[in-house]
Amino acid sequence: MRLMTIFSTEQHYILTKGFFDVNNVPPWDTWVCYLDRYLVSWVPPVLEELASAGIRVNPEECIQWATPAFVNSLINPDVR
Repeated sequence: MRLMTIFSTEQHYILTKGFFDVNNVPPWDTWVCYLDRYLVSWVPPVLEELASAGIRVNPEECIQWATPAFVNSLINPDVR
């Protein structure tokens, strides 16, 4: 048996006033799709600053803004 430690500061939860939960997940009603291991979520313009703050302090670095190329692949799936 081995033990595992998981580093979580929960800063992203606090700084975003709960936009990201303690598991780095945005609210379910902002989800667009799940594609290639990525949960794609829409961020309302009024919450972009809070989301950016959560991205900056996320220790796992598993939250990021979608690149234009990724967004284009959603719109034009045949151009991957």
